[in-house]
Amino acid sequence: MKSLASNVRSVLQSAPEVGPLERLRRGFVLFEQQQDVSGLFLIESGLVKLIRTSSDGRTFILSVVGPHQVAGLEGLALMPAAHAADSVCLSEVTGYHIPLPAARRLLALPEYATALRSHLIARDQERIQRIEMLTLCDVEQRVLHALANLAEMVRPIADGDLYPIPITQIELASFVGATRETTSSTLSSLQNRQLVTLGRRLVTVVQPHILREAAHKRRPLSEPAIATSLTAAAS
Repeated sequence: MKSLASNVRSVLQSAPEVGPLERLRRGFVLFEQQQDVSGLFLIESGLVKLIRTSSDGRTFILSVVGPHQVAGLEGLALMPAAHAADSVCLSEVTGYHIPLPAARRLLALPEYATALRSHLIARDQERIQRIEMLTLCDVEQRVLHALANLAEMVRPIADGDLYPIPITQIELASFVGATRETTSSTLSSLQNRQLVTLGRRLVTVVQPHILREAAHKRRPLSEPAIATSLTAAAS
């Protein structure tokens, strides 16, 4: 992922129409669902959540974009229309807004196109893993995997063993597809096992690999259970 940012930084800094994103605060809206695409947003530091609103008015967190990643990928279409989700800062964010003309010029550069291709492949793999997690894992496994992934996007504190994730329990529940109550009780259980520490708008976790190991130790859902849940969802 870092190659995407490093390969375009020099080009961005020399392009007068590219605007820096400087210390955007939590809650700042980069763009809204159905808003016309103005360009790409390259995130250098911080986290951005993409929130999708369904046709019946329900909302859920589609994904979280972190350092060296891009929000607003709809701008890569030949004829970009509108954004598919709201983009809201989860923490203080810095980066660049790349207007569509500048983005198209960058696409003509082989080194940028190669880095972006790798970025898109990685994002697609991430979506596949997320669908697998939502379909086959119980809530605790989902929470552990989600926190491990988010921890890899933030800077550790102290001696590198603790990772502060700027996310509320409501946001985490939306991200893992669970109720707030179930997510809260799951986090309390993880805190009792000293895997996480809960704070205001903050979940601090131990090293990501420890969370993944804890998730793998849980027995996966059985095939009959999966089939039952899918049948119930379809009915």
